Amino acid sequence: MALIEAVDYEAQRIYLGADSVGLAGLDLLDVYRVVRQRRRLNESDRRFAPLIFGGGNLPKSPGRFTPAYVLLTPGTTIIPYDAPHTLRITREIFTKDGIEGLACFDRSPLTAQVDFEYNIPQVEIIVINGGSGLTAAQESHLFSLGTPQQNADALLGTELP
Repeated sequence: MALIEAVDYEAQRIYLGADSVGLAGLDLLDVYRVVRQRRRLNESDRRFAPLIFGGGNLPKSPGRFTPAYVLLTPGTTIIPYDAPHTLRITREIFTKDGIEGLACFDRSPLTAQVDFEYNIPQVEIIVINGGSGLTAAQESHLFSLGTPQQNADALLGTELP
């Protein structure tokens, strides 16, 4: 059993395997990784252009980035495994020609009933600077101020016990 049963590059179809049935959620990045691995191992697959790409972490604005996603080439569809089940999709998917979500899947060649749940978390990656935020001059000034005890002594004019 496997996550991917077959890849038909000429018809632009990726056929999911039996391991895609019964998952709590199908991460389409796993589909991308398996297809990429098959291309590395099978010279016959490398004769064709890739059908699927993984991406993400694209800048949206300073410090904000997109979550990971899967991109299909125009005309490519994913065919679920032909067994009754619910396919739970947990990763955003779209094509270069504007098709997205469940429209990237094709149930027409199936004989079994396959239902879909498309639950994509609304995620955005935000990067926060973890530094102190002080310049070297500010840090030097802070260290020159002395300890709390030294400051209290200077204010009161006497040493505290």
